[in-house]
Amino acid sequence: MIINSLKVGKDSEEELQRILPGFPVSVYQTDFSRRDYQRVNWHWHDDFQLCCVTKGEVLFSAAGRGWNVPAGTGIFINRRLAHMAEPRQPSSAYYCVDVSPELLCPAACEELWARMLAPFEEEESAPCFLFDGSHPDGARLMRAVHRIVSLSMERERPGWEQLLWGELLMAWPAVLCCFRGETSRGNARSNERLQMLLAYLNCHYSEKVSLREAAEQVFLCPEECARFFKRMTGKTMFGYLMEYRIERSMELLGSTEFSAAEIAAQTGFSSQSYFTVCFRRQTGLTPNQYRKGLAAPAKI
Repeated sequence: MIINSLKVGKDSEEELQRILPGFPVSVYQTDFSRRDYQRVNWHWHDDFQLCCVTKGEVLFSAAGRGWNVPAGTGIFINRRLAHMAEPRQPSSAYYCVDVSPELLCPAACEELWARMLAPFEEEESAPCFLFDGSHPDGARLMRAVHRIVSLSMERERPGWEQLLWGELLMAWPAVLCCFRGETSRGNARSNERLQMLLAYLNCHYSEKVSLREAAEQVFLCPEECARFFKRMTGKTMFGYLMEYRIERSMELLGSTEFSAAEIAAQTGFSSQSYFTVCFRRQTGLTPNQYRKGLAAPAKI
């Protein structure tokens, strides 16, 4: 199983890692017990996603809303929806299963697609819903996620792929029932606009970014763009940009031998001293302390 991995392209779309080449399912575990992994930043993907929190409590944010999801509860996230996750309690953790719509129903089966998947593509379809064991459909989804996680680690078992696929197909009626019962509504246009802004910021994070230039990407005035971003994410645009720059610098500190000054220049900071101040504010460590911590052997 893939643990603590989020690879995002410059358009903010996640580069999903499949459990098998050509088999469009991904299974991840996110574990926030590591100090250097305290956020799954804003991204989106073409897959549907089912998450189950196994420890602590996790805040999932999407479509201008937040869902606090405690252990023993799950959340469904609609496809192509920009979202993020961060722990509400130390050492929180969750499983997630991403599945392509093509695995659930081939597009060529138009009538079946219309019943099984088209409702999720409506302009104001629900962005997310919570589920747990207190309702039969929720209990079915909880069991399915844990069963899929288990099967993904049983590679020696004959036919594990078909069993996993079967779990997804048998769980989908429960997804449909929960989805149709959800009263919250999303806005496809707002989600698309947020994706465009995230893509612009992710592409230009190493440069000097102005609010006016960002606003031009989505045809808004600067003031309305700032309000829109805050409403959709709960953060200011430059607060998000700072977090993104720090995350990119953490990757460079762990994977290269560049100096702190070189990394500061590559990630959009005007000076090494400013980079150090911002890095310490977000992580509690200086860049050099963080790098030394990565190099130190784990305590048993």
